[in-house]
Amino acid sequence: MKDILKIIIPELEQDMKHIAKTVTVLMLFLLSTAWGQTFSVSGSVTLEGQTDHSGIKVRLMDIAGNTPTPEDSTTSASTGAYSINIAAGYYLVEWTKTGYVPEELGGLVLTANTALDDVTLIPGSIQEVSGTVNTATWTTNNVFYVTGNCTIPSGQTLTINAGVRVKFSSGKGMEVNGTLIANGTSSSRIVFTSRESVPAAGDWDQIYLKGTNSQLSYFDYLYAANPLRSDGNDAVTNTTIDNGYFANLGSDATGIYLYDGGGETITNNNITTSGSVYGIYTRYNEDGGGTTITGNTITG
Repeated sequence: MKDILKIIIPELEQDMKHIAKTVTVLMLFLLSTAWGQTFSVSGSVTLEGQTDHSGIKVRLMDIAGNTPTPEDSTTSASTGAYSINIAAGYYLVEWTKTGYVPEELGGLVLTANTALDDVTLIPGSIQEVSGTVNTATWTTNNVFYVTGNCTIPSGQTLTINAGVRVKFSSGKGMEVNGTLIANGTSSSRIVFTSRESVPAAGDWDQIYLKGTNSQLSYFDYLYAANPLRSDGNDAVTNTTIDNGYFANLGSDATGIYLYDGGGETITNNNITTSGSVYGIYTRYNEDGGGTTITGNTITG
């Protein structure tokens, strides 16, 4: 089996590199055929709870180079409608207004007139976090940017409310030595994702649960390089992971990884991996009780 894997895994890696190269070549071809032409970008952006949606800035950033460069911008009408004519290119679209959480769309390949999906800005702002996070509650008043590795100490609890978005900078993650309570709802999921303007598999590190009684439900775990991991250190963790959606993970990332614990409940998760790793891996402490794993869907 090991000899077979030694053959298969390099072939999978080569296939992924080939696909990425093909997509890049196709994008360049499309841009070259439209080079020098101008196209319209239109759509609708609204403010949550308001009737006047005017004055929202819509800016397009050229991201064909190493550094995003402002290209052009416009503002929305009272209905939220906007339209701008701009040269063919590869863009990041930003929607911003003071007092509201900004939204962005990365990787727009503009080679024809394009109508974007509707966008709604919610009241709030960006809050950057790093280092030690003591007992706190994160609410939808903010989008949380994890700019440096953050740690929840033993005895402390971080509560993340339904609908909150947590965006991790490249290579950054969260270590929970205390307790993480992140319970979304079916209509208001919590999102853990990349902060990059054009997200890619493996952008950020992982969430690593080393404490007890953590609960995560109705959440998305996207673009992480490593699994959502729970370590018990030969003790019962009582970790609950329910209705999570795992996708765009790093090529070597298991979806959920449980090690030397017990008492975990892993239910109703939807996990997509690269196909060469586990969806769920568990090694539990026999003296501390078993692990309940039911109703999960694994693709890969």
